[in-house]
This record gives sequence, structure tokens and C-alpha cells, in this order.
Amino acid sequence: SYAPLPPAVWVSAAAPPPQLLAVAVAVAVAIAALQLHRQQRQIGRSRLALARASGAAREARLSWREARDATRPLQLVTALREGTHAEEVSVVDPSGKLLMSWAEGLLRLSDDHGALVLTPPPSKLSLLTTRHRISLAELSGLRYAEDLPEALRLHAAQSAKKWATRRCLRLSTLSREYVVRFSSDSAALLWLEGLQALLHAAGLLLKPIRPAALLWLRARTRLSEASREQGLARGRLLAKVIRESAAPSAAPSAAALK
Repeated sequence: SYAPLPPAVWVSAAAPPPQLLAVAVAVAVAIAALQLHRQQRQIGRSRLALARASGAAREARLSWREARDATRPLQLVTALREGTHAEEVSVVDPSGKLLMSWAEGLLRLSDDHGALVLTPPPSKLSLLTTRHRISLAELSGLRYAEDLPEALRLHAAQSAKKWATRRCLRLSTLSREYVVRFSSDSAALLWLEGLQALLHAAGLLLKPIRPAALLWLRARTRLSEASREQGLARGRLLAKVIRESAAPSAAPSAAALK
């Protein structure tokens, strides 16, 4: 016969003392706080490095902008002295009567930087090109992207070519107004910016319009012209262009505002 087995005895681990548990919790909290502090310091160093890099980039951008602005007047004067082809030039008297008009002219700045010279094509040289020398001191108005005079609007309506106001520059004196139509928007803006710089340097213009504002003016004018042509409100046309530009086949719609 076998001896009876002793009854099973369950042994459970004794609970740790409350003091030891409190110490363990305190140590865990301290470790977590230390890690958090290190992370915060790392974030602080990263933010400082990012701020320094951003400041350096801003300084470089401002330096580049200053260098660009310093050379911009010389570039403008050089471009104006070389001259720009004008698709059409019209001369209007103060009453709005169209005096003369010719195509394929040349607008350039005189060598002394004191006047503008409008040169008709060879077939129009009998009109005496010196009549179209406009002194900068005589300029009483310099306008861009504005409605054309009534006589010129009638003339444009009879012409096969499109008169976009964003490509027109109006030079006014006391005796007449010259409306120069360029072949592109950028040519008109180049002359507007260049003439503003010259007039400002001569003390004849207090505050030129900034280039960014000129670009915004051109965009608004282009939108208005496209709105009239397509018979849509400007807001609806702009929404249409943005919506179609976001589509994969946006190439045909890109010309909506050209």
C-alpha cells in the first residue's frame, strides 16, 4: 500500500510594501519627466536651428531682392533705349478726335533719357518723325489698361486686329495723347515700369506702382476682357477657369484668359 499524499499547498507571492511601491512609482515618474525634458530640449534646439535657417534664408532673399532692384533701373533703361516694336500707334487730340494712326512703329527712349521717340514705318516718314518726340517733362498722364478714347474705340471696331487694353499704353501731353498698342502684355508692362522709374528719378512721379501690383492689374484686366468676350460674369469665369485648370485635360482651358 502507498502512503497518502500530503495536501497541495498554494503559495502566493506576498504583496510589496507600500513604501517600495511608492518609490517605484516615483522613479518611473522621474524617468518619464527626464525623458520629456530631453525631448523638449531637442525640440527647442530644432526650433532654434529652424529659426536660424529661416532667418538666413530671409536675409539671402532680401539681399538678392536688393541686388535685383539695384540693377533693375539700368536694365529698364537699356531695354527702353533699344526700343520696342509697336503694332499700332494712334494720336488723339484733347477733344477725343483721332488725328492720325499708323501701324508697325517703333517706340524708344532717346539717348539723353529725356524724351520718347515714336518712329513711324518708312512709308510714313513724311509725317516728320520729330513731331513724335515726347519730352518726359511734358508728360501729364501715363495710363495702362484703361478704356480707349471713343474715337479710337470706333477705329478699333473697324480694324481686323484686336485692341486689348492690357497691351495699350496711353501717353498724354497737354496738346495730344498717344496710344501705343504693343504685341504683348509684357512689352506694355516693361514700358510702364521703365517710364515710372525714369519719372520717379526725375522727381516727376511721387510713388511708382510696384511690379506686383502691375501684374495684378494685368490679371484683372485680362479677366474683365475675357468676361466681356465670353458673356460671363467675372466670378463665374474665374471659377470656371480654376475648375477646368484642376482637371487632367486642362490644356484647352488654359487659353481662356489669354
